[in-house]
Amino acid sequence: MSAFYDFVNWLGGNNTTYITGTDGIRRSESEHNEWVNSPEQQAIRNPEFLSATPPANIGSDGIFETYPWGTNPDLLKLGGEKRTCTFLFTDLRGFTSLSEKVTPEEVTEIMNRVLTAQQKSVQAHGGMVDKYIGDAMMAIFNAPLDLFNHSKVAVDCACDIKRRIIELNHELKNEGKPSIAIGIGVNSGEAIIGNMGSESRFDYTAIGDAVNVAARLESATKERNVDILIGKQTEHYCGYHLKPLEPIIVKGKSKPLQIYTWKDKHFLLK
Repeated sequence: MSAFYDFVNWLGGNNTTYITGTDGIRRSESEHNEWVNSPEQQAIRNPEFLSATPPANIGSDGIFETYPWGTNPDLLKLGGEKRTCTFLFTDLRGFTSLSEKVTPEEVTEIMNRVLTAQQKSVQAHGGMVDKYIGDAMMAIFNAPLDLFNHSKVAVDCACDIKRRIIELNHELKNEGKPSIAIGIGVNSGEAIIGNMGSESRFDYTAIGDAVNVAARLESATKERNVDILIGKQTEHYCGYHLKPLEPIIVKGKSKPLQIYTWKDKHFLLK
């Protein structure tokens, strides 16, 4: 439910409807409507304003539901801050093979269902879908909002994505469609988080070594025959007893990276 209507309460039996806005303030329905139509809020709804804003952060009603841009337009400017976060990358395996088995329309439909399942998991765990790159997804935990124990939450999210993909594969099988598999990479560390791009078009995203490593971990899942690869710092802080694997050599790194995977083989994707 939209944060504009996260709860509607009847108080004192006077049949007055109270609504909490994205700024966290509860108002009567008439006061809320006046606030929504204020110049500041109207500016937020301006198409030119929205075009410079990450679509992943806009709710289904076109309003900033979860993140702070909706109450502070000054945050919509280029720049970033150093922040420790956990980054999660996914990628659909065997896309070429899938494309050969079904029609282009079915490929699109399956891919959208795969990405939707992942997005729901990220949202349920308090993360932010940063972007979709074809059949891949990047998510951030602990930005733009603080997220307690984000390393653990990101690992939980990775396992939940696996569960959702298994459920989706059952649906696809019943529909006579080919099953799918994905790889997931999770890594924690410092990165620059903020609005990156040009003055007229930019995205809220993250750049840095920790982000690159998360992407490399995802790429290595197929080689290591696992669905999830987790970086050393995430393993250190997540609180789970993970299974260590043979370190991997990554381009640009002087030393091999220690990697881990989730131990519950019940959820391995096939």
